[in-house]
Amino acid sequence: MLKKSFVSMALVAACLVLSACARPGAAGFPTKEIRIIVPYKAGGQSDLAARKIAEISQKQGVFLHPILVVNMSGANTLEGLRAVRDAKPDGYTLLLHHTTMLTMDALGTLNLDWRKAFDMVCQVMEVPYVVSVRSDKPWLSMTEMAEDIKANPGKYIMSVQGVGGSAHFAGLQINQALGITDLVKYMPLTGGNDSAAAMMAGRVDFRPAPSSDVARFFRGGEERVLLFLSDTPSTVYKDAQLANELGIKNPIKMRSGLFTTHGVPADVIKVLQVGMKKIVNTPEFQEFMEAQVVDGVYISGDEWLPLFEADAQNIKGIAKTVNIKQ
Repeated sequence: MLKKSFVSMALVAACLVLSACARPGAAGFPTKEIRIIVPYKAGGQSDLAARKIAEISQKQGVFLHPILVVNMSGANTLEGLRAVRDAKPDGYTLLLHHTTMLTMDALGTLNLDWRKAFDMVCQVMEVPYVVSVRSDKPWLSMTEMAEDIKANPGKYIMSVQGVGGSAHFAGLQINQALGITDLVKYMPLTGGNDSAAAMMAGRVDFRPAPSSDVARFFRGGEERVLLFLSDTPSTVYKDAQLANELGIKNPIKMRSGLFTTHGVPADVIKVLQVGMKKIVNTPEFQEFMEAQVVDGVYISGDEWLPLFEADAQNIKGIAKTVNIKQ
């Protein structure tokens, strides 16, 4: 009888061990490479950040297996979003995306519910927007330029760096606050390089753009930054006006971070968060971001979500009050 009882206990213990091993979770995670899907072409800000994360993780052994960066730029980023949405919810497929997902949602072009499709892992960087002009323009401040626009309605042209993107919304937020929305013309362009080329050629008079896009032109003396769309002064654009000086509340910024497929176990997400926090807070990552005039800022998913939700409401409000085709 004692022998039979011992055998039964051993079988129960074995079943418990096997059950624990079979249960999805963080035990041993990761046991293979992690993919970060970037829904943009190689060479952009998101791609560079993802590759720096992968590089630091490999060098410092943050995760036991490599991080692979995969660019999926099709269908206006939707190809990459769908790939992560439809992936197995095991934490091995991540998405690096940002505020433009909210502008797409506000315009009805996202074609998925980001709240149900993804779980938020963490924010890794914040990219403020700026308004720049060519250095030979007479304006020394955003206020001066706005006064000139009001005195000469229809004369000046704003670059639209991706219709419906977060840079476009940042420009509309600025114009709305200054009362110049209907007083300027708008030129749709495909991206940062196209916008910069139009500026240099004199085809546009000012351009709202990510601070990182403008940095090399500013440092080369080709562009002057009139507005730093933040309430905190920039260490690079020291002479630029700030958002609160112009009465701009809740200034739009590009909050960029990692999402994963909805339903990933909480303990797996925790492992990802601990690792990403280490990476983002390394001097190497911070210096890499600073060189591009970007803020490397780690925020865990539960703290990032309310900030993202607030940005979503802000963006929806702008979309309702202006003609987004401008």
